[in-house]
Amino acid sequence: MSLFPPSEFHTPSPEELGNLLPQLDVQRFVARGGMGAVYYAVQRHLEREVALKILPPQIGDEGFRQRFSMEAKAMARMNHPNLAQLYDFGEADGMLWMAQEWIDGLSFYARYQQGQLSEPEAVALVCQVCDGLAYAHRNGIVHRDVKPENIMWNSDGLVKVTDFGLAQATRTGPSHLREKEESRFLTQEYAAPEMFDVNAEIDHRVDIFALGVLAYEGLTGERPSGEYKPPGAVNPALQERFDLVLARALQRDPEKRYQNCSEFKRDFEQAVAQRRELEMLSLQSNRKNHFPVLALSGVVILILVVIWIALTALVNTMEVPEEAVARRAAPLEESAGKTANVAGERREAEQSASADPILPLGPALYYSFDNAQEGRPVQDDSGNGVVGTMHGAVPAPGLRGQGILFDGKSSTIEVFGNSLKLSTTSFTMSLWVRAKFDKTHGLAVQRAFEEQGQYFHLILNKDKLWQDFWGGDLLTHSLPRSLSNRWTQVAFSFDTETRESTLYVNGEFAGKVAFTAPLDFDNGTLVFGEFQAGESWNYLDGTLDEILIYRRLLNPAEVKQIYHHGQAFVPVSSAK
Repeated sequence: MSLFPPSEFHTPSPEELGNLLPQLDVQRFVARGGMGAVYYAVQRHLEREVALKILPPQIGDEGFRQRFSMEAKAMARMNHPNLAQLYDFGEADGMLWMAQEWIDGLSFYARYQQGQLSEPEAVALVCQVCDGLAYAHRNGIVHRDVKPENIMWNSDGLVKVTDFGLAQATRTGPSHLREKEESRFLTQEYAAPEMFDVNAEIDHRVDIFALGVLAYEGLTGERPSGEYKPPGAVNPALQERFDLVLARALQRDPEKRYQNCSEFKRDFEQAVAQRRELEMLSLQSNRKNHFPVLALSGVVILILVVIWIALTALVNTMEVPEEAVARRAAPLEESAGKTANVAGERREAEQSASADPILPLGPALYYSFDNAQEGRPVQDDSGNGVVGTMHGAVPAPGLRGQGILFDGKSSTIEVFGNSLKLSTTSFTMSLWVRAKFDKTHGLAVQRAFEEQGQYFHLILNKDKLWQDFWGGDLLTHSLPRSLSNRWTQVAFSFDTETRESTLYVNGEFAGKVAFTAPLDFDNGTLVFGEFQAGESWNYLDGTLDEILIYRRLLNPAEVKQIYHHGQAFVPVSSAK
């Protein structure tokens, strides 16, 4: 039997499929692809939208069907925000089918038809695809058909890798060898060279090759074909930053490629960070060039100020005619009380304004969220250009103005962590959170691998605050129930000299624990609003505001200073 659906394949109507699959309300035909057809359906008992994918009865032999069942079970065990979830599968009247997560946004292919992606869009897409594939690879699954049609955004802007139609569970043994007729439906522009060699063993590195093609296309607007041109030559705005990274990902020999997605993502993010460094150098150069003009402007302003002071002194020494004094005396006496009250109120307002504490100097990252917009990068108010990417999180009323609301399901803010390099220095992190004490809320995590010192977590587990490094003791602090759903400042610091982690709540010391092993989590992505333990995730169902990171140890007075800065000018109603 052929592995490729014949051209005369009859596409069943939704009604015909509904009769075969009574558990599904098959509502409409969506598309036909290389291995079958796709329909929009709803699982009746769960009222859940699904994408129903069918393979024609003529496809595959008995061995293929056994592998299909085995691979579908392997895929159903996967649970990652960047992978489309498989809900159900089976066989009906000789036809193989699977029901997977319905994704209601554009594919990368459809988005590209609207115009080239911006660099932030392309970077966010590549990094999320990388995260999803890395998770699949750790679970023994190779996609084998990564291409723009199989990369989609959902309505919250989260990237999803779909259609593991060619996936093979590599842990099953010989099935990882490529089938002879598989090349008939490969997407050649994204397929690694070994996919066309029937004697080659296929592993996860074919996905890394396809990911390199996707990254090249997203950043340049063109696919690499014919005589290879570095991405910087195709798009000069990239400034050659990605040339070496993509050249390695696209090596014909898999041994010369990146050996895992984490390596690729590490170097890709470092290339992204180089743009900020170049921009800072350009800014410093511009400042030096503008210094003579600024100095001359300062001299002119100083002269004008001196003239103004002299004229003011001259006017104040002039005598006032007695008639004018008499005319002014009565109104001044009548309004003396009002004037005193107004002056007092003005002095109080000025004192209140001047009482707004300034933040400690030198943050490496500062997200005030004042100008945050849905679907756009989060701007770094520290001036260091460490932008974040919102996935499903949206602007909402915050502590001092605007904050970011997380839905408790999958929304996060991701930051290219290795640009901060927190593993190499003492550091302090502070944030404000508002959430109910009814579940486990992930606040912050940076995770490279599950080995000693290679991640940290900051978690709100109901009314308990947790902070830990992998392999170390858990630092915990119980919060009063009165803080549930109220704005609370949480901060922790790590001292590389004493090897101690210190926890603070609302500016006050809350606990301390030692961690003596080296830290090494910079290759992981810094994520706000998430907590991962093994194969399970917990997301923040609440709001964050005023996120600060310092690449130095703040003393208790400085942590208190951040707390007072957050509290300044906050109406009582907004603190509840």
